[in-house]
Amino acid sequence: MSEPNHREMHAEHKNWNAEHVHWLEDLDRWTKEHAQARESLTWIVEHLGDHEKNLTGHREAMVAHEQGLAHHEHAMKECDGHHSPAVVESHERSRQTHEAQKLFHDKLKAQHEAVIKKIEELRALIASCCESGKDE
Repeated sequence: MSEPNHREMHAEHKNWNAEHVHWLEDLDRWTKEHAQARESLTWIVEHLGDHEKNLTGHREAMVAHEQGLAHHEHAMKECDGHHSPAVVESHERSRQTHEAQKLFHDKLKAQHEAVIKKIEELRALIASCCESGKDE
């Protein structure tokens, strides 16, 4: 390969400069987008706390339901197979409570799995950017 002449080198420098201008514009835009991303991550952390409250509330509701079931079981034993209308009504309320808790649990599970999957994907992506992001 022959050595470039003065005009070719100057043209190449001019092309590099034009690329650098675009790269600097990209970096300015990306810096702003990173600031917005940090704000989004702060919002996400705050709202993950709300999700944790839902998990805690769901746990407490299940414990209360279990306690109600224990009381219902005790009432059934005392009936000796002849259930009073109150016991039958209590059982129906327990069934409705259980169904509502099941629906809520399934919803929480789907949300939880989707959020955790996205967070893990984001974590892996950011980790790969950090590893390969060294300036050449």
